[in-house]
Amino acid sequence: MTPERFRECLDITGYSTRFIAEKLGRDDRRIRRWSSGEMAIPSNVAKWLEGLAHYIETHPPPLPGKREG
Repeated sequence: MTPERFRECLDITGYSTRFIAEKLGRDDRRIRRWSSGEMAIPSNVAKWLEGLAHYIETHPPPLPGKREG
């Protein structure tokens, strides 16, 4: 995963670097280093974040006023 794609996935999910740091139990400086390209993004994190972004892209939230079935 490139730093650009990492940032794009954060935008898609609406997650901040601080939120990701908390969820992954990592220091937020490390997450910022991933985002800037200073450090490589671990493959397991990349797969997880790609999966979340894909799900959100293919399953948008329900809009107000829309009724289910």
